Amino acid sequence: MNIMEITSGTDVNGAVRHCLLLSRELARRGNRVTLVCRPGAWIGDQFADGSVEVVRSDLHRLPLDELRRMAAVVRERGIEVIH
Repeated sequence: MNIMEITSGTDVNGAVRHCLLLSRELARRGNRVTLVCRPGAWIGDQFADGSVEVVRSDLHRLPLDELRRMAAVVRERGIEVIH
């Protein structure tokens, strides 16, 4: 399954840790996971092994061009679930 996980946190907190653990486990079980996080976010640096694809996006400021870019990511990767 192609899954997109989205997190807006930049530091380490419970929600970000949950997203990290969930993304790792989903990928370990054979799912293709794409993580969307903010530029400079700690979580984005945790997947240097390539197990999860990381897409950086300024989630707090979503102009129309950025929304189009995210829609293209969903289409290109055949995302089936957004969480």
